[in-house]
Amino acid sequence: MYDKKYYQNWLAKNREKVRLYKRNYQRKWRINNREKYLKQNRDAYYRHRKERNADRKQYFRKLGIELLKALGSKCQICGYNKNKCALDIHHIEGKNQDVRNHCRCRSRKQLAEFIEMQKQKKIMLLCANCHREEHHKDWET
Repeated sequence: MYDKKYYQNWLAKNREKVRLYKRNYQRKWRINNREKYLKQNRDAYYRHRKERNADRKQYFRKLGIELLKALGSKCQICGYNKNKCALDIHHIEGKNQDVRNHCRCRSRKQLAEFIEMQKQKKIMLLCANCHREEHHKDWET
């Protein structure tokens, strides 16, 4: 057989060499067995889709809650705070180039950008009713 202690010492000394060997071996295997490799990836993608989607949904919900807390968690006109789903982000300057891509909070970076824009008074949190009234002031009866 082999000496376990010797093998562990050799592995510790040649870790980078082993890593490169494995990487090259895997690369060659993927090239030579392309169909099998693609099928394995496809199967794994569909097998874990539900868990991945649940994780993403939970992550985005957490970001949304953090954003609402940062923006005050209530309508800045009437003070409505019963249901978080009824709160919208109103872009004060309209959908100009600076804020066009900020429709949804999808990352920590966007969360920080939303908070910065709120500090600069470019956005405000409104309930759905006040948001519609804000956009359609000329429709008053």
